[in-house]
Amino acid sequence: MRDLHFDLHGLSVSIRVEDHDLRDFIKEHFQTEKGANPEAELSIKAVWRWGARAPVAPPGPGKGPAVIERLGRGVSLARGRDEAGGGDGLRAVWTKVPDFPELTLAFEMEGGPGGRLKVEADCAYQPKGMARRIEYLRPSRADKKRNRLFFKLMYFMVYYPMAWTFERTRGWGLLHASAVAMPSGQAIILSGLGGVGKSTLGLSLLARPGVRFLSDNLIFHDEERIYACPEPVRLDAAAVAGMAEGGMEPERTKLPASAHPKPTYRVVAARRADAAAPGAIYFLRFAQRSGVTRIDARRAAAILAAGNDLAREIKDYRPTSALLSILAAERDRPDPAGRSNLARLLAPARCAIFRIGEREKITDTAARLADELEEAR
Repeated sequence: MRDLHFDLHGLSVSIRVEDHDLRDFIKEHFQTEKGANPEAELSIKAVWRWGARAPVAPPGPGKGPAVIERLGRGVSLARGRDEAGGGDGLRAVWTKVPDFPELTLAFEMEGGPGGRLKVEADCAYQPKGMARRIEYLRPSRADKKRNRLFFKLMYFMVYYPMAWTFERTRGWGLLHASAVAMPSGQAIILSGLGGVGKSTLGLSLLARPGVRFLSDNLIFHDEERIYACPEPVRLDAAAVAGMAEGGMEPERTKLPASAHPKPTYRVVAARRADAAAPGAIYFLRFAQRSGVTRIDARRAAAILAAGNDLAREIKDYRPTSALLSILAAERDRPDPAGRSNLARLLAPARCAIFRIGEREKITDTAARLADELEEAR
């Protein structure tokens, strides 16, 4: 096993991985550094292979025989027992992750509320049937399947445990939105369902002096600020062309082209920001005519929360978070942080529905949004 690590907003993450393809994928996806961090609060062990998934692993060595307690379909607790018969080595094991049959996840917690969270991710794929096995003899087809699984794996083994840790220890929430930091230092949040142009419009604003990139897809937040989540940006050719017309061309990542249906990009470090207080939130919608309608913070919070639950990443995070909370309760680890209130976060911000007219060019949309922001100052 080899080790990688990175830090995000003061949270230290250490990842152990053996497979060189998965290792290269993780390094590029999170821009990690080499080596282990023994003090990491989130410790991850990642395994990938072609073939059957490994059987459920009991608690660590030297902790006595495992006692398995099934909580439901595909969810169990594995309890180790020491020589005195006491409980130790409690693991939550998830063998039926929704819409991810190739994955088995196991979670352990060490220490008190601020202790370490350990994640073991076993991702394996075994083609079923002769026709499928023959299909995957083609290297390009096998690479595509592996890389798509890797992309999905990043969320379940890294992003979701990070989000739960932030929520549990700091009270932070997780949002599906894009955001940029304006020269004033305030953040502009762009919210909307998938395909409405959040990423394209947000990145297009970077063509303006002093604007910096926060997040493309997921955002952490408390009641005062939003915090960046470092994901590769996914853009189609039309979006890239529209951005180039406005003078902004993002940098292609070195992730395999088959990792996602859309090419992946990254904003250079000098043009990124880590956190900012929200100055405005715009809910993007396509309409026959362009226009802007102001709304209050309470209504904006309700729309944002409802739209959040429609995002695939948030829907996948909910059961992961719930299982980790069950494990925390079994370990008698109290929930120390209260949950962030969206209405309080948005109270000082300009909130509006931003309608994008039919056949409106991205450069015109970005200019209109910039004018709107200038007027709001």
